[in-house]
Amino acid sequence: MDYQNTLRGNRGENRSAIVLGGQVNGLGVIRSLGRLGVPVGLIAIVMDGDHAHHSRYVRYVKHASEPVSYTPLTLPT
Repeated sequence: MDYQNTLRGNRGENRSAIVLGGQVNGLGVIRSLGRLGVPVGLIAIVMDGDHAHHSRYVRYVKHASEPVSYTPLTLPT
């Protein structure tokens, strides 16, 4: 499969991607897309383990203003 042609839109324009989150999963997505030549932007909260903003494939970084708190959801059984 020719991935370079699938990354072009109907009118031949290049496509880009925005990745949300810079932890290990986000970094993997950034590297995969970047190796295919896709311009990648990152929106992330700087926290421990967030190294994606240092990737050579990231062309734009926007840091979120406030950290998001994750509260686990417990369902009654």
